[in-house]
Amino acid sequence: MFLYRIGAYYDVFNNFKRGIMMRLLLSTIGSRGDVQPLVALALQLKTLGQEVHLCVPPDFCDWIERLSLPVTPIGPELRSTGKARPVAALPTPEQRRQMMASTVATQFETITAAAQGCDIIVGATALQIAAPSIAEKMGIPYVFAAYCPIVLPSPHHAPPVLTMRGDAPAPATADYRELWAQDARSWNDMWGLCSMRSEHHSTCPRSVTCVATS
Repeated sequence: MFLYRIGAYYDVFNNFKRGIMMRLLLSTIGSRGDVQPLVALALQLKTLGQEVHLCVPPDFCDWIERLSLPVTPIGPELRSTGKARPVAALPTPEQRRQMMASTVATQFETITAAAQGCDIIVGATALQIAAPSIAEKMGIPYVFAAYCPIVLPSPHHAPPVLTMRGDAPAPATADYRELWAQDARSWNDMWGLCSMRSEHHSTCPRSVTCVATS
């Protein structure tokens, strides 16, 4: 596990070590493989006496409620995203732009409401577009949880290949930093991050704490 602590995260970490109860929001947007690790974390935090709230796609809410964990639905149902299905027509650029704008707006509205009274936000997987800005605006730490180190930038390995973006495996090289910079620009261009965020928040997020679990 790789752990990077920045800024106000020190205060939260020290409170946790001293046994002081905190309220944490755990948020993810994805399939069961994205949700289940956060549920395991939530159950362990609850065992340690912490107050935990989850924000996940709606098709997992019944399951989480049966575990006696408070949960807020966010976005569309995603349980079927990992199943084989007939190839559908790709959305047009305008349809894609509208879907992305709607996703970001929904994240700002839903996560902001769910995070009220929280001491920290933990986000997992790549689609946490709004959570860092919400945490910054609320003046609380934000932690990004990565389920494997390969999704974290490194000069020693290339960015993950996403076929839906038309990615192809990168040729071997001694230093992958430029590829990671290109990958960041690609994500920003795809989502129009700063322009969409500016409609909801005055700045893009400045500092993030990262946790990678294997």
